[in-house]
Amino acid sequence: MENQAVIDRKKLQQNIAEIRRFLPEKCRVMAVVKGNAYGHGVEQIAPLMEANPSIHMLAVASLDEARNLHRLGVRKPVLILGHTSRSQLTDGEIPPRVIFSASSAEDVRMYEEVSGRLGRCLPIHLRLDFGGGVRGIERKTFLRHQEWFLTSPGVCGLYAHVYSAYNTEDDSRTERDLLEYDSVLQNIPPELRVRLCCHFLTSVSFYRFPAYAYDMVRVGAALYGFPLPGRQTQRPALSPVLSISATVLNVVPVAVDSALDYWNDIPPHVHKVALLSVGNWDVPNFFRGKNIHVCIRERLLEVVGSPCMDTCCVDVTCAPEVRPGDTVYFLQDSPGVRLTDKIHENGFDYADCQMLFSGIDRLRRVFAE
Repeated sequence: MENQAVIDRKKLQQNIAEIRRFLPEKCRVMAVVKGNAYGHGVEQIAPLMEANPSIHMLAVASLDEARNLHRLGVRKPVLILGHTSRSQLTDGEIPPRVIFSASSAEDVRMYEEVSGRLGRCLPIHLRLDFGGGVRGIERKTFLRHQEWFLTSPGVCGLYAHVYSAYNTEDDSRTERDLLEYDSVLQNIPPELRVRLCCHFLTSVSFYRFPAYAYDMVRVGAALYGFPLPGRQTQRPALSPVLSISATVLNVVPVAVDSALDYWNDIPPHVHKVALLSVGNWDVPNFFRGKNIHVCIRERLLEVVGSPCMDTCCVDVTCAPEVRPGDTVYFLQDSPGVRLTDKIHENGFDYADCQMLFSGIDRLRRVFAE
């Protein structure tokens, strides 16, 4: 069997339903599919998001990613979270229903100018950053230009990424930040507020601060079943949608002077190894930590030595039942190789565990129900 990443459609749909359960009735869901759907494969994930009635909008990082979604048949609105330059706007097709982010007054002017040149109003969501103005429009600038911002023909949304929400040990800072955004929203005239889609909560915060859900929440990691941080007793029950498997290629005894990898650092207590069909180019972040394990024949076995580009070795000294052709699970719903185990093994916290699947593009992706 070849190396493969299996995407469980049923679990993905269950995750969406579970996220929906924690939101106010009128709040909609934006599915974040940037970075190849967090490594899960946007060609497989995007059509599911397009077909699911609970998903109102998709989000990507760049115009190129938005164009790819259009090629994949996505016709729902797509928000570009990253910066788009003037040259990108005038070089190539802009698909319909694409929404751009404006992180400064200069961005708003640029979109107005390009819209006039194209004879087409480009929709914009203003990205706010009241925590310093590094990643968006800071408070004073927004208030100074509020009338212009909110009456500009293309402006149809407001959002922010509330980074303080990642500190799940102290919700008070996040509460203060959300209250600051809320105070501005509450003072927007009703005739202008009604045309805005406001979204300030993400995977890390939608279940902790539902009062600030407003019109929409942006969920990425939660869609794919990443474990959610925080101490809330009531939280969504999410399931990882991806499993990763490979194959045992060979099983050999280890001679005293054997050189089995780049550095010949097989531990002296290892007397027999299995060669696996997956290496550091296939699942790079899975080898980041120490004491990395895989599951073969329902046995938890340790990766030993230095992984090569295309192969790695595991210690089977005490597992004589392992044979060439056996299936190897790097990620599966079983003890020791669950997603939570892999996050712990690699020393990831929530803020960076989302990178676990980056770089797995060499794996063949398949659907399962």
